[in-house]
Amino acid sequence: MAWQALDESIGMVALSDQYVAATGLPKSQRFPWDQKKGIYLLTAYHNVHCIKIVRQSLVEFSRGLPQTWLFDHVTHCLDGLLQTIQCEADDTPRYTTLDESPVSGNGQMRNCRSWDKMERWAIENSACYRFVHPTHGDYPRVNRYRFCPEGSPYIESVRKYLADNLEVEEFEPESWISPMIPNR
Repeated sequence: MAWQALDESIGMVALSDQYVAATGLPKSQRFPWDQKKGIYLLTAYHNVHCIKIVRQSLVEFSRGLPQTWLFDHVTHCLDGLLQTIQCEADDTPRYTTLDESPVSGNGQMRNCRSWDKMERWAIENSACYRFVHPTHGDYPRVNRYRFCPEGSPYIESVRKYLADNLEVEEFEPESWISPMIPNR
């Protein structure tokens, strides 16, 4: 899978307070289109966000380019990735090659959870969110929650918000935002 095809925005979900209470999650930031829901980011998608940031930082460093991401954000991501590795404690034995400089696990079969199943659940519980790159200046937070997937019960709320708030830009460059519903 290509790096750019991994969309960490999908992992931003809106969960009902009832679901949150039943699963023991702490209360979270309110979802702008339904105040009885909180906004949560699935760990796997946070990890995608982080590994993309670490990769971008390494590529920029190797090419002598200025760093896009703040050092504190990169180290936050590395800490989060380490916590996930320790939490999951994957004990799959990885074979090592017989080469002079051995590598481990190349082509080895693994028993993985279904990414597709998780992604379907995330889309069903979508917070209509799209990541906005920090280099694009001041972008009102609520505007990040206007990219609902097809069939979302919040599309009309978003359209009403857009109609009532003239400060929302009509055009946003495709290079930094991928709407799930077209702008009107």
